[in-house]
Amino acid sequence: MKWQLRATLLSALALSACNPTTEPGQAPLPIPDKTVTNSETTTWVSRHSQAVCDSTAELHQALTGFLDTPTADTLGTSQQIWTQAHNHYRLLATGYRLAGLLPPHVTDDRDTVDGWPLIPGYLDQVPGYPHSGLVYSEVPLTPDFLTTEHQSTDFGYLTQGFHPLEFMLWGNPGESLEDQAQKFVGGAEDPDTMDIPGRRRDLTRLISNLLKRSAEPLCAAAEQSRLSAALTSAHSPGGLPDDLSQAPHEPPVTGESSGVAESEEPGQ
Repeated sequence: MKWQLRATLLSALALSACNPTTEPGQAPLPIPDKTVTNSETTTWVSRHSQAVCDSTAELHQALTGFLDTPTADTLGTSQQIWTQAHNHYRLLATGYRLAGLLPPHVTDDRDTVDGWPLIPGYLDQVPGYPHSGLVYSEVPLTPDFLTTEHQSTDFGYLTQGFHPLEFMLWGNPGESLEDQAQKFVGGAEDPDTMDIPGRRRDLTRLISNLLKRSAEPLCAAAEQSRLSAALTSAHSPGGLPDDLSQAPHEPPVTGESSGVAESEEPGQ
């Protein structure tokens, strides 16, 4: 009987340790729930992440129209939608910074959506180097190539994201909408001659499509929940930015803005 009594006492002590009692009149201690989010924060994350996905999809659609019919008007529309999409991303990226999180497209210090700075001459012609960049090279322009090449040997070798697309749309300083649109018109009549306008169209289309795909994980429910939870823990909901003045912004991408060598292999 003694061993039964001892076993009973030990069981009671174990239960007491697992379920500590509280003082009379004192509420039980709450169990922390790291997944709890504030509804205002959740709404902010959902609104801004969806705006990024919607606007990058709209940008790709507008760019497709421009590349199929390159005119100053269709180029101007694409530039306008690029600006809107990038502004949406700037606000969402500010939320990630406030939460202390990296977006899902940033790995090993490589950013496939908003990498910066850019060496413009790695993509296309710049002042002083009229046959520069991937447009004038003979490398195959494919999604796999651009994905592998992005920031591969230099962080300025950007082949994915907003800023390579920005340079392809705006071109070099002093070029008008008509000048830039004309670069995308026509193609090589001689099969032995490199089709520069065609390669420029292909490169721009690929960058746009890869940008849309890189942005899509931002709208996944699990990713929105991850950001909402981190923001709830780290930041006051009332302080979440809806004003672009609170979002960092890089200078425009032009052939003169990067502060680094403008012409790089492949092409010169």
